[in-house]
Amino acid sequence: MIYGVIPAGGLGSRLGLPYAKEMLPQKNFDYYNPLINHVATKMKDSGAEKIYFIHDVECKSLIVDYFSSAEYVHINQETSGFANCLKDFYHSAKPADSDQVLFGMGDTVFDVNPFTEMLTQSGIVCGLFCGADQSKVDRLTDNNQFDVKSIKSNANSDLFWGVLKFDGHNLAEFSQDQLYEMYTEIGHIINHYPFSTTENGSYIDLGTWAGYNQYLKS
Repeated sequence: MIYGVIPAGGLGSRLGLPYAKEMLPQKNFDYYNPLINHVATKMKDSGAEKIYFIHDVECKSLIVDYFSSAEYVHINQETSGFANCLKDFYHSAKPADSDQVLFGMGDTVFDVNPFTEMLTQSGIVCGLFCGADQSKVDRLTDNNQFDVKSIKSNANSDLFWGVLKFDGHNLAEFSQDQLYEMYTEIGHIINHYPFSTTENGSYIDLGTWAGYNQYLKS
């Protein structure tokens, strides 16, 4: 089985919106199609049969209402920390070792569907995008490790992970090795295991007005 996992826990404080930032409209549609549906659609197009939205302490009601059919599951995050989205999904869904899990953010857009190729590879696969600006992301280093939440430097590259793919047994290993208790960032956890990468097209983070305006003009 193929699952999708989309964190939906951010407050959107940088945008000052009275609703979830993921519910801002996508451009070029003549009907309301929120940003978060971009990554959900990419996952479904790649074969995801069930998509989990990992909410913070409170579920975002607009997201719950929009994604209300049976293929969508909404759960509250039990433990704070970005990486614990994976733990909470694993404990809730209980995927088999051979199941595949797609992971992507609900406030991003990308112009290709990296999940399709990522699913052809076993184990942990990191979908890489190129960003030379000074934003803090998990950038790949020369020794194929992630420099977590770092700006561009001589120690890392322009490449950063934007989407991920795991097999069920990978998430089981993360839990068995108690890495969720040690790290809050997914990049730190991934660095403990072998992983492969795929390089993809453009990627825009829509978590700020600058990012959203860039998206509208692109």
